[in-house]
Amino acid sequence: MFVSDVTEEYERVKTCYHKLPGNPVTKVPMKCVKTPKPKAPSHKSKTHAQSHVPCVRALIPDIFHATNDRRPRYRLDCCGAGLFQCSLTGLVFEMEKKGEVSYRTVDWDSSLPTLMPAGPLFRIECPQRCVQQLYLPHCEEFCDAQKLSVAHEINGEMEDVHPSYVDATYVRVEVTNLSLYGLFRKCFSHLQVQSQVVLFQQQAGNCPQTCTLNVFLLPRNLPTFEVESYYPGCTLIQTTSNCILSPKGRYGLVCESVAKAEIQPKSGTFDCGYGPNYQPTFQVCLEAGVKAIKLILMDRGNNDKAVWETQVTLAAGQQHRQLCSETSSSSAPTERKDTASEFVMKHRDALIQQVSMVLHIADDLLVDEIITDEMYSRVSDERSRQEKMRQLLDTVCAGGETAISAFCKALRKYQPDLFANLERPTGAKASQMSHK
Repeated sequence: MFVSDVTEEYERVKTCYHKLPGNPVTKVPMKCVKTPKPKAPSHKSKTHAQSHVPCVRALIPDIFHATNDRRPRYRLDCCGAGLFQCSLTGLVFEMEKKGEVSYRTVDWDSSLPTLMPAGPLFRIECPQRCVQQLYLPHCEEFCDAQKLSVAHEINGEMEDVHPSYVDATYVRVEVTNLSLYGLFRKCFSHLQVQSQVVLFQQQAGNCPQTCTLNVFLLPRNLPTFEVESYYPGCTLIQTTSNCILSPKGRYGLVCESVAKAEIQPKSGTFDCGYGPNYQPTFQVCLEAGVKAIKLILMDRGNNDKAVWETQVTLAAGQQHRQLCSETSSSSAPTERKDTASEFVMKHRDALIQQVSMVLHIADDLLVDEIITDEMYSRVSDERSRQEKMRQLLDTVCAGGETAISAFCKALRKYQPDLFANLERPTGAKASQMSHK
């Protein structure tokens, strides 16, 4: 089953950054757009993906960063033929055989004014050349296959590739050779699109008396992970994000349940853009001590009709303020413990290599009904211990915080020394090694 809401899936699979040497990502020149006469879509192309795709396997990609480039690079290891979905970007790859797919976002060429992006532009590589078809998530509320197309780079030029299939969530394109792929609209449309309201909380100073919420209005097929890479000092607030917005529409934000809350600006425009820069549409400044607020987004062009609202809990900010207070009253440094998701994502590579009691942990998760018999079989069917562990991590991370917490509990039960060593702060580990 396709994961259509990438924002919600993102929090489950938040991954720590790994630094790799490499060249900075440069803007790719695009000389022109060739638009061959599109083929008339068949009626079969209107059928939902589930009728064509019996099983899609969602995977957590490995994340890397090149030198001097803040944007992440993704890598997906596909174990064989079939369909594999990236849990962060929503991309789906139909593989002919086992292979490794690497991909990252690049900038659309702003020198082509007639090219109106309808999704991120991805540079995709596969050394084994075994990607047969590519599914690109779109965010059109009323999808018109005649107005939505795929841009593909060949020999430094961009061509218009007519999709082989379009449904309410995805656009499918046949892959001839991998390079740049991205969705674009053939003409501007004021029709509403599926969108998301994303909140990042930032603190002001080392021991803040206030906090600021950065509020982003984004198209739903823009991965939240891409935006967070531009704001490393902020915390993503997990909340309901889905809404329907109009491109270039004017919106206002209201903060309830708080006596003093400063919102800037009074009205903002939904640009429906895909980078390269991501600026918050609104900023909400709150005083210290605020634990929860209610936010309402209103459509200025429709008599201030409410189009999205949510209750926001600022637990992360309260933890941060408490941490600062403890640190100021003690000479010893204090560190906030990672959540279960952060622990698993931070130590994913170490867990894959060092956990030896994989099936014992899987047994506990099966008994506690965290995983199903089918999921357990997928784990046990893998040949090596490392592959079993990789499959188990993919499974529990897809199950959310409850499943990940249950995994950590079982890991602590069967391999307490390993768990304690990974949980220990980096500074403590270094000190322990120096004494040895």
